[in-house]
Amino acid sequence: MSKLPAFQKEQPILVTGYFKRNLGDDLFLKVLSERYSFNNFEVIIDKKNAKYYRQISNVRFIKKGLLCKVVNKLLKLVSPAGIYSLLKYRYLKVIEIGGSVFTQRKGQRGVDFMRNYLAINSENYFVIGSNFGPFETQEFMQAHRKFFQQITG
Repeated sequence: MSKLPAFQKEQPILVTGYFKRNLGDDLFLKVLSERYSFNNFEVIIDKKNAKYYRQISNVRFIKKGLLCKVVNKLLKLVSPAGIYSLLKYRYLKVIEIGGSVFTQRKGQRGVDFMRNYLAINSENYFVIGSNFGPFETQEFMQAHRKFFQQITG
């Protein structure tokens, strides 16, 4: 298991996960924020769930409101990454929290586009609390093997 490097305080770290009052992801976020209290984290979250997470002091929640959705749609006309094409300039480090996030969905051949985009465009990409599978094709497994080799931990 990789140890998280010391991050610069000035630069926020993007944390992705299922932040919809999911106990597992919520606890990982709480522990992460407490253990690395000298860092600033940012989470993009549905507006209706934002107030639930207010008590975490070093995590800023960016609400996915109407403006965020409109900007994302407009940017998708230029880049398939949408709003994430802008976020790559703000975040050099990404932490993904999740459980069964690496399961093969029907018709899926490789790594999820947004996950791959963030991994390629960040200096450090960490996955916390996740498992792999089930999967059906070797193509899916090989794509993820390559993905796991390119991320930090």
